[in-house]
Amino acid sequence: MVDKEILNELKNGNYSHFQNFYDQTSKSLFFTALMIIKDQELSNDIVQESYVKFFKTIQSIDENQNIHYYLVSIARNLAINEYHKRKREISNEGLLLLKAATQELFKGNYEVEKILSVLDNDAEREIVSYHVLFEYTFKEIGRLINKPLGTVLWIYNQAMKKLRERITL
Repeated sequence: MVDKEILNELKNGNYSHFQNFYDQTSKSLFFTALMIIKDQELSNDIVQESYVKFFKTIQSIDENQNIHYYLVSIARNLAINEYHKRKREISNEGLLLLKAATQELFKGNYEVEKILSVLDNDAEREIVSYHVLFEYTFKEIGRLINKPLGTVLWIYNQAMKKLRERITL
């Protein structure tokens, strides 16, 4: 069947050819999701979610539109969103572990605590610690604390200026 015919049938509530339509389209949705998130079970979930989203918006789809492409774009967007969500979750977990490790590592080190205490806020202490102590790039720090690169650089430069003014070694 042609996309127009399938779409019109589905819009009118006739699902008699849906299994055939599903068989023709589901593999490309699955592989689209799998290429992005690299998890088979999650890719299967995204395929199912793609069809749900497709049916929620079916009445607004133009009959001249390529349905297969439309479904693939839904799956791709869902997979990208899931990828970013998981990446954020992992980054947040890593950030919490890193903060705990940093506190434990420098708990008894009076000089490091004294130097960092000169800074006015946690953002300055955090950025200076990541860059100077852990040798993270500013781009990595920005991703880690969810701030733009320009903001990270500005905070770092302000913090270093304060350190130069307030500490005499």
